[in-house]
Formats: sequence, structure tokens, C-alpha cells
Amino acid sequence: MNRPFLSYLKQIGKRLALLLILVCATSTAGFAQGLPAGSLHVGIDLGIVDYDQLSEATSAGQIFIGYQFSEIWGMDIGWNDLGDPKTLEDLRADTDGIALRLYAQLPFQDYLSLFGRIGALSWDSQLSEVGRSFEDSGTDLTVGAGIQTNFYSEALIIRGAFDAFKSGYGNGETENILKYSVALLFHF
Repeated sequence: MNRPFLSYLKQIGKRLALLLILVCATSTAGFAQGLPAGSLHVGIDLGIVDYDQLSEATSAGQIFIGYQFSEIWGMDIGWNDLGDPKTLEDLRADTDGIALRLYAQLPFQDYLSLFGRIGALSWDSQLSEVGRSFEDSGTDLTVGAGIQTNFYSEALIIRGAFDAFKSGYGNGETENILKYSVALLFHF
């Protein structure tokens, strides 16, 4: 993807997350479904990530656990593998980390909800090419939004999401990472 388009997607993602949080925070209406208040959930997601400086998208995954504080607000923590893309020039990146996120959900049907999330990703990255490598670590903002459904079962939630991350490689360069994923959540 080209940089202007990635910048545009990030701006839209931030605005959607902020709008969702504002709507949820100011709403007094009763909500239908979504994750029930007081529930613990575990989940796994699989998707693709797109790095803005590397030419190849790659697969990614996350394992997470969370808690739903109320009908709107929840929190989760999870380990993220943000892939191992490689370019034609034998340049390879490897990024993973732990994300802690607060999210808000807005149910609008009996079985369908929108959600937005914001948090921090503590990441480790390694960029390698023939003969040399760079390593870096840090903590940066992560934002995301998506849609979820419990259409098939009250204990199983299916989620589609878009997340934006940032990482570095120890050589002064930073990398914008976009992740598109599908998740399964089991709540109890």
C-alpha cells in the first residue's frame, strides 16, 4: 500500500475509535448483546499485516484474555505476532509484543456490535539482511476498530477488526503496521 493511503486509513481509524468511545460514553440507552458485563473472555485472532516500508504482507496472530467491566467497557491483554515479512532484497522483519487495550462496544442489533479500542503495544523488532541486523524495542500507541457478532452462540463471539501499530528497528527508522484480522472469543 502507498503511504498516502496508509495515512488516510490511520486518520479514519483514529476518528472512528474516538467517535465510538464518545457515543458509548454519552449514551444512556439500554444495550442489547455484545460481551455481557462481568464476563471473562479468551480469544485468538488470525489475520494479515501490512508494513509500510516492506513490500510483502504476511500472516499475523494474537492470543488474548480480557474482562468486560460493563455493557460498554472492557479490557484485554494479549501476545501479538506481527509476522515475518520478507522483501525481494532479502530484507526480513520480525515483530512481536504484548498489547494492553481498553475497548468500548456499541451493540446496535440483538447479535451485532461495533467496537473501538485503544492501548499500548510493548514490542520487540528485528530487521535483518545478509550480513547485518538491527534490533529495537519500545512501547507505542495502538488503535483499532471493528464489528463483532454472537449470531451463532451466546458463548462464542466472532470479530472482524482493523488495528494500527508502530515499531522500530534500532537504525532510526520507524514502521507503521496495519493488521486486518478475524477473531474468535469465548466468554464465560
